[in-house]
Amino acid sequence: MCLLAGFLAAIDSMVNSQKSLSEQFLELQEEYGYYYPSKAGADVKGVSVEEWQEYKQKVLNILLHDLFKIGDTVIIGDTAKCISHINTLDGIKLIFEDKSWILLRPSGTEPKFRYYFELVSDSPIPDITAQLRAYENAASQILQKARDLVDR
Repeated sequence: MCLLAGFLAAIDSMVNSQKSLSEQFLELQEEYGYYYPSKAGADVKGVSVEEWQEYKQKVLNILLHDLFKIGDTVIIGDTAKCISHINTLDGIKLIFEDKSWILLRPSGTEPKFRYYFELVSDSPIPDITAQLRAYENAASQILQKARDLVDR
């Protein structure tokens, strides 16, 4: 049902605007900026359900309370990003001054930590793959630091 509603909304939008979805998307980017989301994760191997529940809570506590505060910097690629906000509703989301962000959270269905990240720009980013990889690497390093603190 949701798929059909989305399809009908897309057709309605094209008919009423007399523009293709691609044209409308480009207009949105020009008005609101360019958003480049991605995600990755890290499996936790060889743990029972009970061990996973305990371990993920310990790692999450380190992430939430011990690693970052507003004003800290995170190195992403060769750039230092300053944390302007921290959201803890669903894991820990580090929001940087340029509105890009990294979210780290444990999976609710399997022994895995997930990380999501998004770059925001006023103009298209030519080599977005390299920059997304830098965010993925930064998220992986943050998670590894928290896991190392738990595992010592």
